Amino acid sequence: MAEEPQAAVGAFDTEEAMTEAVRTLATGTESALDEVEHLPADELFSVLSNPGRRYVLTYLLQCEGDATCGELVDHVVAATDRGTSDSTFRTRVATELTHAHLPKLGDAGLVDYDVERQVVSPTARTPLVRPYLRLALAQERLCEDSHV
Repeated sequence: MAEEPQAAVGAFDTEEAMTEAVRTLATGTESALDEVEHLPADELFSVLSNPGRRYVLTYLLQCEGDATCGELVDHVVAATDRGTSDSTFRTRVATELTHAHLPKLGDAGLVDYDVERQVVSPTARTPLVRPYLRLALAQERLCEDSHV
């Protein structure tokens, strides 16, 4: 089983995330820009607008390999502080991941989802979302902190 990336998510620094996103936009290599070109900004931000998809991408970037749907469900449940004992919630998370979020990430070319094996793999494009994902997670943390 892959190392649990939960602690790494909390390590996102807003200033660092913004700096990395700006640097990527300003100095991205031609090959990286060619890959991003096939994913319009509106589609990228639409993908990142959903917490479930951000959890999936964060997990895949942290574990740097394939993940089972079960591992992803465990990660999402743990990240939402709902606990693993609520089987109705776990079932809803599994259903949303397999029927909505993983297909959308697959359509965007950000993951490969093998439905038969229930395995999700990163693609060559997955690392390209890292700075935008960091920025989205940092923004989410700022919003949570301002409501506390």
